Amino acid sequence: MTVVLTAAPAAEPISLAEAKAHFRVDADDEDTLIASLIVAGRTLIERNLGLALITQGWSYFLDYWPQRGCISLPITPVQAVSAVTVHD
Repeated sequence: MTVVLTAAPAAEPISLAEAKAHFRVDADDEDTLIASLIVAGRTLIERNLGLALITQGWSYFLDYWPQRGCISLPITPVQAVSAVTVHD
């Protein structure tokens, strides 16, 4: 089983301005660090909980077809499945 990110989120759950207001930071010196902390926090939460906080695209590869014939997707919630390809 392999999960590959194909389309990253267009935005983060909170903006840089919201994070700076929460941290009470007025200067722009730490903008890059704060922005990277927002991304790291979202990524950690998504990985640990197996869910997507923001709309994004994923590809899911299996080495074999399950015996039950039912595939459980590792990331939820799912808005759409755009394609299913089976190679013999």
